Amino acid sequence: MRFLFDGKYAPLTDTMSFLKTPIDKAIKAYEQWSADQVNPFVKRKTEFLGNFEHLLMESLPFTYPRRDIFFEAKNDWIGHYTNLNTTTYAADNVARRLNTTIIRASAWPSDCGRSVNGWGGGVFSLCEGNVYELTRHLMLSNQDRWEFDSHGEPFPFEDVEKYKEKFARNRFTPEMLDKYLKEFGIDFFNESFFMPQGSKAYIMEYIRPPFENEKPMSLEEMRKRCMYE
Repeated sequence: MRFLFDGKYAPLTDTMSFLKTPIDKAIKAYEQWSADQVNPFVKRKTEFLGNFEHLLMESLPFTYPRRDIFFEAKNDWIGHYTNLNTTTYAADNVARRLNTTIIRASAWPSDCGRSVNGWGGGVFSLCEGNVYELTRHLMLSNQDRWEFDSHGEPFPFEDVEKYKEKFARNRFTPEMLDKYLKEFGIDFFNESFFMPQGSKAYIMEYIRPPFENEKPMSLEEMRKRCMYE
């Protein structure tokens, strides 16, 4: 399986959430959720017009300052990712406020240098309305050994026979993740799905003093930390 942009922006592109709602409506819900926090930070909203690869570069560096990025995609989906690697709670809270379906997709090139079947594991997760009640969740990860987790009733299009494989590492593959997402109109591994011509995005940035030992990390530094290099 070919990863997005051949994996060169991972881990920035490892995990994304997708919601079917107009982007301006999602941003309004995000701002309302953010304002309700106990200690809301000063925030900067930047509208972005351009292509998705440029947006990824504008999202750097990692970790600080924190950025939540919302962007338009094909088939009436909007996407979300952060420069905090795998954090999705901002999108989860937007989905909960709008009472809308949210799909989370993760595909890790490796897990601390370990990979199987062309990846280091991944996630397919779908919540309908209440983000605290998973409708369907599938995950392959390495916790000293490869483990496969499944929650919820399978969709009709799932390869349920694969879940009976002897070895957990073979029960969920990047090809299966790709197939499942495409059933919902999400082409997660294809650059053309993201920000087609005329699309827009918003970079939502938290402005605050850094915490102790908190510092920005470049793409190269984060890739080394994740053992992607």
